[in-house]
Amino acid sequence: WPDALFEMAMAHRGETLERDESKYMYYLKEAANLGHPDAQRMLGVNDNRQEDENMNPHYITLAASQSNSKACGMLGHFF
Repeated sequence: WPDALFEMAMAHRGETLERDESKYMYYLKEAANLGHPDAQRMLGVNDNRQEDENMNPHYITLAASQSNSKACGMLGHFF
């Protein structure tokens, strides 16, 4: 289920469907909230673009706790 939501997010990012930012963020948040580590990592970075210059440590920490190697590397920016 989280994998399907993540794939929908990627499709709405413009890879297979026309880019739709609101649908992209909706599906990405749904997948992240259901525990998809790549969605969590990407949401942490996407929040950065919308709010401030720092990444969102909450979602990146969730992804890192599931051994997402990219998220683990990103955590180094917070310390």
